[in-house]
Parts: sequence; structure tokens; C-alpha cells
Amino acid sequence: MCRSAAARDDAPDIAHPRLSIECKYRQSLPAWLLDAMAQAVACAGPGQIPVTILHEHGSRHDADLCIVGLADLAALIARAEERR
Repeated sequence: MCRSAAARDDAPDIAHPRLSIECKYRQSLPAWLLDAMAQAVACAGPGQIPVTILHEHGSRHDADLCIVGLADLAALIARAEERR
């Protein structure tokens, strides 16, 4: 667990050249969160990637969190790397 950018003695959970990855494991995820992602999946058209955005009332939208399936994230990163 890396506590801050200044605390470099801790390593991220997964080493990656472009991402700082912190993994959180839970026995189960909140039903409302799984339902939101299921809705995004159900509404996705051909070629679209389902994404759930989490926004806290009163906060700036640039601080919102995005949830995307791991396989979709890996595909996005692979495509971006191919374009480099």
C-alpha cells in the first residue's frame, strides 16, 4: 500500500509502467455498485465499453471515479500503446 506520492518506500500492489495500481479485496461488492455496472453493460452498444462513473454530491467532476472492467481497461491500454 502506497500511502502518498512522497512515501516511495511502499510499492504499488501491481507494478505497471503507466499505472499506479492499488487493489482492494472484499468478500463482496455493494449491490448498488454491481447494479450500476450491470446497467452500463446492458446499455452498451456494439464497440462501446461499459463504464460506471461515481460522483460525490458537491465535489468537482474531475475527481469522479470511473469503474471499467479489467479486460476492457487492458484492451484500452493495449490500443493506446499500439498508437505510440
